[in-house]
Amino acid sequence: MTYSVGNSEVANYANTSSGQVTNVVADDGLGGAGVVTNVVDRVALSFVVDTNIQFLTVDVTSLDDYVAGITDVTITVNPNVYVYGTPPSQIQPSIASNVAPIDLNKLDASLQIIGGAAGDTVKLINNGNILGYGGDGSGVYFWTNSCCFGKFASVTGPMKGNAALSFITPGISLSIENNGYIAGGGGGGGATNANPAYDYIPGGGGGAGGGISGIVGSVPGQCGGNATVRAVPPNAGESGKYSYILTGCCGSINAYGGGGGGFKLAPPDDTGGVGITGTIGPGNGGGAGGGGAVSSNVSRTYNNNGGSANNNATSYTTYSGAYQGGGGGGWGASGAAGYINTTLAQLGAAGGNSIVTNGNAYTLTGSGQLYGSVDTAITSVVYIFPATVETGTTLDLASIPGYAVGTNVVLIAPTSVRLASDDNATPGLTITKSGTSNNPSSVRIVINGAILGAGGVGGSEANTNTVGGTALYLPIGNITFIIDNTNGYLAGGGGGGGRSQNNAVLGSATIVTYGGGGAGLKGSSGNNLAQAVNYGVDSGVSVGNDGTVVAGAVTYASGGSGGTILPGVQKPNTGTFAIGTYAGLGGQAGGSGSFSLNISVSNPTNFGGAFKTSGGFYSSSNSFAGGGGGGWGSNGGSGRRLATINQSGATGGRAIQTPSTNNIFVASSANMAGSTGI
Repeated sequence: MTYSVGNSEVANYANTSSGQVTNVVADDGLGGAGVVTNVVDRVALSFVVDTNIQFLTVDVTSLDDYVAGITDVTITVNPNVYVYGTPPSQIQPSIASNVAPIDLNKLDASLQIIGGAAGDTVKLINNGNILGYGGDGSGVYFWTNSCCFGKFASVTGPMKGNAALSFITPGISLSIENNGYIAGGGGGGGATNANPAYDYIPGGGGGAGGGISGIVGSVPGQCGGNATVRAVPPNAGESGKYSYILTGCCGSINAYGGGGGGFKLAPPDDTGGVGITGTIGPGNGGGAGGGGAVSSNVSRTYNNNGGSANNNATSYTTYSGAYQGGGGGGWGASGAAGYINTTLAQLGAAGGNSIVTNGNAYTLTGSGQLYGSVDTAITSVVYIFPATVETGTTLDLASIPGYAVGTNVVLIAPTSVRLASDDNATPGLTITKSGTSNNPSSVRIVINGAILGAGGVGGSEANTNTVGGTALYLPIGNITFIIDNTNGYLAGGGGGGGRSQNNAVLGSATIVTYGGGGAGLKGSSGNNLAQAVNYGVDSGVSVGNDGTVVAGAVTYASGGSGGTILPGVQKPNTGTFAIGTYAGLGGQAGGSGSFSLNISVSNPTNFGGAFKTSGGFYSSSNSFAGGGGGGWGSNGGSGRRLATINQSGATGGRAIQTPSTNNIFVASSANMAGSTGI
C-alpha cells in the first residue's frame, strides 16, 4: 500500500521531525477515494558533545521538543573530545582503615544515557573518547592512637577501574557507532602489607584513566602526606610521591606511592609506567597504567610495570628482600598484585567495563576500539524528579517501578528542577525506603538542577534567629550514596543573622536592629510577631526583599531577606551613612543586616553571605548592627551591640544529614555548601 500526503507520494514520512499528526490518504488500489488515517510524524533530536567534560548524563526525556514514543535521538561525541571521570570524594567515613575501597564500577560511568520510552530510538556516534576513570592504586593511611602518633599504618585496598558508558533506557535498543575509543578505566595495583618496623612501604600504581597512588597523613606537622596529581586528558600520569611520618616514640614510617595512570590511547604513547632502577623509589607514571613503587635492599632494575594499552599489569619478577607494589592496569584491564619478598601481599583490582547495558539491547558498529568487557546484567532503575517542589520532597525508593532488593538506583534532578523547602524543619529532599530487608545496592543522585534547604530567619525583638534547613536527608543506613553534583548544586540554607539593640536589656531598648535572613526560601528578617518583619522569598528564583525601618518610641529596623539565586554573591551595605538607623538589603543569597549609627560610617561590614560564605558583622563602639544572613550552607553573622556580641549568628543548614553507617561520595565539593553528618 502506498501512502501519500495530498497528491504526492511520501517515501519516508517518519523523518519530518514535527511530532505532529498528519492526515495520510491510503489508496485502496481500486480507484476508490481511499481512507484517511492519522500518522504521527517522528521527532529527530540531536545532542552534540564538542568539548571535554567530566561525568555527562544525557536524559533523553529532558531534551527540548522530546515526545515520548516517537523521538529519534542522536548523541554525537566529536573527534578529539574526552568524556571522562574522576573518582568522587568519600566524605563519610572521612578516612578509610584497612578496608578495600567500595566498588563504584557501573555506578557512575563517565557517560550515562538514560530515559526514553518504548518506540523511541537512541543512537550514539562516538568519534572521540569515552573513558572510565582509573582506579587508585593501594596507598597507606596514617592515624593516631593513645600511645603515639602514627603507631599504626594501614594499606588500603586498590580501587577498581570505572565504567566508560552506561545506558538505562528501558525498552529501547541503543545503537552505537564507535569510531573512537570506549574504554573502561584500569584497575589499581596492590601494595605491600603495612609494616611500621620496615623503613619504606611501596604503593601500587594507578590505573589508566587518571588513577593515582596516594598516601594520607592525619597528623598536621608530623606527617608529610603526598598524593600524585591526578592526570587529565590527554596527559600521561605523574610519578609517585614520597610521604613520611615522624614521631617521638615510634621512629619514622616512610612510604612511596606508585605512579599515576595516564590518558594515552594510541601507540606508541599508551605504554605503562616502567619499574625503577635502584633500591627504593616511587613508581613511574604511565601513558596507560602507572608503575608500582619499590623498597628493596638490593639495587637492580625492577619490572613491576603498569599495563600498556588494554593489557593487564602482568606478574613480575619477585625477589627476596624486595617489597614491590603492583603496577596499575591498562585500559579496562587489571592491576597487578603487591609482593613482600616472593609472597603475595595484596591483589590488584579489576579494570572497568567499557559498556554497562543494564539489560538493554544494543548494536555496535564502527572501526573504533572497545577496551574492557561489556556488562549486560540488569543492575539499575531510574527515577526522574518531574518538577520543581518548594515544600520539601520525600521519595520512597521502594515505590520506583522496577525496584527490587539489591538494585542500583539512579535518581535524576534535571536542570530545570529545584527540590527545595520553605521550612527549615523540612529537608529539601528526603529519601526513604519502606520495608525492612530490601535495601538497594547503591543510590546515585545526579543533580543537574539543585537540592536546597530553607533559609534561616534573622533575629528580631520577637524571636531568636533560626538555623538554615537541611538540603538532603538520608535516614536509611548501610547504603552507598554517590552524589553527582558536577553540574548542579547541593546546599543547605543560610543561617539567620543575629539581632542587636541599644540596651543590654531588650525590653529597655529604644532601637532594635534585626539580622539578615539566610539564603533560601523563607529566609526572613524577623517573624510575623516582629514590628518590622521582612518576609523572605516565597517561591522561585529571586533576590530577597529590602528591609524597612519603623520609627516610634522604639525604632525597629529589619534586615534584608535572603534570596534564592545560586551561587549568589555577597550583599554589602555600600555607601557612606550619616547618624541614624538603616534597614538591611535583600541579597542574592544572604540578606545584609540592619544597623544604627552614632557617627557617620562608610561601608559597614554586616553583609549578607554568598555560597559557602558566612554573613558579616559590624563591630564598633558607635553602632548597633544586626548580623548579615548566612550564604548557602553558611552561618549568619553575629549581631553586635557596640563592640560586643549581642546575639550570635545561627548555624547554616547541612548539605547532607545521614547516619554514620552510610558511605557517602560527592563528585564536586565546590558545588556543595553546608556540613554533613547525623
